Amino acid sequence: MSEKEILKINQQLKSAKEQGLFKQNDTSLQPKGKLFGMDVFSWVYPNIEVLNLTLSAFPFPVLWLGNEAEISALKSLNSEWEINILSCLVYNEDSDLENQLQNQLAQIKEKSFKPGILLFTSSDGNTENAVRQFNEFLNLVQLK
Repeated sequence: MSEKEILKINQQLKSAKEQGLFKQNDTSLQPKGKLFGMDVFSWVYPNIEVLNLTLSAFPFPVLWLGNEAEISALKSLNSEWEINILSCLVYNEDSDLENQLQNQLAQIKEKSFKPGILLFTSSDGNTENAVRQFNEFLNLVQLK
């Protein structure tokens, strides 16, 4: 990323924080270790423009677990959004989130690849529940 892009991202984050749009700890990519040989990250309430830049900057292909709204927003922002994404697991906040997310989490091992990145994002009305489920999944699977 160029210095100009980094400055723009920092300005957007500062502006959003000042407007109270999100909390400081809700805006950053959080490393979660390794899973099935993949680097794992979570990101709650990602800014779609910053997410777009991040996905294109990742050094390895991405397995993205996100909700429909985030994926649609990224599609409208960047027609080439899938270039660095090998697979997308999508969940929808309008249906049975718990079962739906569990089904998607169960597919991660089958869809994993090395080297790769697993990215979990959430920015809908069920974010707290989705993050809890993702973290519980990681705790169970990473201990094995």
